[in-house]
Parts: sequence; structure tokens; C-alpha cells
Amino acid sequence: IALYLNKLDEADKTAEPEIITDLTATKLAWLQQRLEELKQMQQAVEQHPDKQLSLTDPDSRLMKINNV
Repeated sequence: IALYLNKLDEADKTAEPEIITDLTATKLAWLQQRLEELKQMQQAVEQHPDKQLSLTDPDSRLMKINNV
């Protein structure tokens, strides 16, 4: 988010303010929502005993393979 905000500051110096304001507010809101979703996923992974979480198949787990 910080990198995105820095790029916005640079773009604001040359762009028209009215057009950019609507787009940046929408994108910033989306980024903040996505950050919250990712934090919730991180908590779910940390709470799981295997520290694994599959969003598509709850029964799937990482297979350990010993290649000797």
C-alpha cells in the first residue's frame, strides 16, 4: 500500500485531480479491503495445526516426499 501511495503522489504532480481522485479512492478502498482479507487468511493459517490452509479443498494437505 505504501508503494502504491508513493506512486500516486508522483502521478498527482502531472495528472488532472478530478479524474484521479475517483480512481484512487476506489483502488485504495479495494486495497484496504484486500489487506483485511489477507490478514484474516493469515490468522486462519496460524490457527490451523498443520499451518496449512487450502481454499479449494479443505481436506488437501502438503505431501512430504523424501527424495534420497
